[in-house]
Amino acid sequence: AGSLAAWQLPLPLMHEPLTSFTAARGLQPLLSGWPLLTKLPLGHLPDQLFLWSLAGSAYQLYLAAPLPAARQCVADLGDYLMQKGNPWLAAHGYISFDRAADNNGVTWGRLPDIRPFIKFVEDGNGDAGGWLYAGLLPDQPANRVPPPAGMIQDVLRRTNLVYYDWEVTGPRLQPCLQLGQTTRLITRRPQLPLDSASAAWLAALDPRLGTSATLVTRVSPNELIFYRRSTLGLTAPELQFLAGWLESPQFP
Repeated sequence: AGSLAAWQLPLPLMHEPLTSFTAARGLQPLLSGWPLLTKLPLGHLPDQLFLWSLAGSAYQLYLAAPLPAARQCVADLGDYLMQKGNPWLAAHGYISFDRAADNNGVTWGRLPDIRPFIKFVEDGNGDAGGWLYAGLLPDQPANRVPPPAGMIQDVLRRTNLVYYDWEVTGPRLQPCLQLGQTTRLITRRPQLPLDSASAAWLAALDPRLGTSATLVTRVSPNELIFYRRSTLGLTAPELQFLAGWLESPQFP
């Protein structure tokens, strides 16, 4: 593995009130082994990926990936989803992708609570570069308060950092459960029973959990160091997966 590229944080897209933030880089070798991704007309597989959530709706979950030709990438990806994805979705009884009203990317469905989108956002450098930006609900904040400077500096100052994850675990539990239930609904799998012991356990945990931080640092081309600090040792998505597994008919 070569040197790590400088972070291209999507700071123009991020704002408070953040409840989680994930950053990863050095991903191209890993993603190149995923057949589904290599079939997409991305031009370049992303080397960095960012994911964050906001307080409020569980569907205020966003993703950004910097790409050298992001505008063309999003246009080509939109064409692919319309031409290849829509026939598959129709054949399996799902709603289809539509062109965005401003012709920047695509949207999926018109539900009031969840309106997934993929679009292009310029990086301000005046070239073709930018971010592939996606989310489950459009984000139009009235007042855009920048993300915490301390968190951003914590990422930037660690020169060998390849993965960073921060969250307020308690407030993320119920949104993650809601996202899990929506995913089960879309994929036509049984819902997690809300009267189950696992759901009650998650509800009881909520006020007891503080923040969680996970860091993965590359110390040599073939060695990574994993560090986590959290109340229970697990993040909100991991606790939701654990609850689903405990309630699965196939458990253990």
